[in-house]
Amino acid sequence: MISAHMDEVGLMVKSITEEGYIKFQQLGGWLDQAIVNQRWVILNDKKDVLGVTGIKTVHVMSPEERKKIFDTKELFIDVGAPSKEYVENNLGISPGDPIVPFSPFSVLNDGELLLGKAWDDRIGCAMLIDLAKKIDDATLPYNLNFVFTTQEEIGLRGAMTSAYVTNSDICINLEVGVAGDFEYMSKDESQEELGLGPSIFLHDSSMLPDKN
Repeated sequence: MISAHMDEVGLMVKSITEEGYIKFQQLGGWLDQAIVNQRWVILNDKKDVLGVTGIKTVHVMSPEERKKIFDTKELFIDVGAPSKEYVENNLGISPGDPIVPFSPFSVLNDGELLLGKAWDDRIGCAMLIDLAKKIDDATLPYNLNFVFTTQEEIGLRGAMTSAYVTNSDICINLEVGVAGDFEYMSKDESQEELGLGPSIFLHDSSMLPDKN
């Protein structure tokens, strides 16, 4: 089995205030401070709705409030709506709708690096698709399963069920790593560097691979 996960970290609509603001909850591992002042796209059957995260304005914050990290419960998404009724009827938003970061793809300053969202794990999915095309006509001495999993960001759930479904003897998972060649990182925290090719993980928080 060769696998890669299709899901990404995001948010979900929790409720809509009477004033038309979106309250949300996190899906996957976020830092609360990374959510403030971000642009988002709320997905629903009617349209994709652009919004921006808001907090209490800094102009009326006390010195202590300016230093704090705002909890998700204190944040909201502003979609420019005048009321809850407008959000529901005109924009088609309802509780449970997924929310993803607004992060258009671009090349970083005409260099070799790329900006975009969900490289974790779109790059793994792209590699898996490319590999499948390359061996499409090949005859292999074993069964090969290409698996695109879901719910990785909330507990590796898809990978666990896939292992039982395919009953594979060997599993190779294509995933992103942590680049260590930038500020405030040490070799003890990560040995990977951009441009040096793929790496093999010998340990993560939930497993110890068999080197044999």
